[in-house]
Amino acid sequence: MAVADLGVAMGPRNRRRLTKGGIALGLIAAAVAAGAFFIRSSSQTVSGASHHARSGASFNAADIYPGMSKAQLLRLAGQPAAKPGTCWLYHTDQEIGPPGHAVHLDALKACFFAGHVYDIRDKIDGNWAKPAPARLPSPVG
Repeated sequence: MAVADLGVAMGPRNRRRLTKGGIALGLIAAAVAAGAFFIRSSSQTVSGASHHARSGASFNAADIYPGMSKAQLLRLAGQPAAKPGTCWLYHTDQEIGPPGHAVHLDALKACFFAGHVYDIRDKIDGNWAKPAPARLPSPVG
């Protein structure tokens, strides 16, 4: 049985379907790329609080955000002082917060999951800050 050339065997209806499918696939790829770009750029601009570094650190603690990769954190802050478990510990010695109400940030611990920062803990004035309790959405009705 001979195989027919696709250009000859394909009718106008199938050409339209192929063209529409290609356009739809291109639009979906463009939407995914745009979504990834906007998600990445918005996560980089979010900082938990207003931090103003004033002393003794080679990086600003506010520049560390959830979602950073290990390579990004290494570029920003360098090698950690210790690596307890899946976390990296950095000694910061920074004053953070608005002038007049600043607190002393002794250390910062960034914990990883799947190669990205998912949790950041601060040691403020000698005590590790406890994470906020999880809040469940209130029932509707």
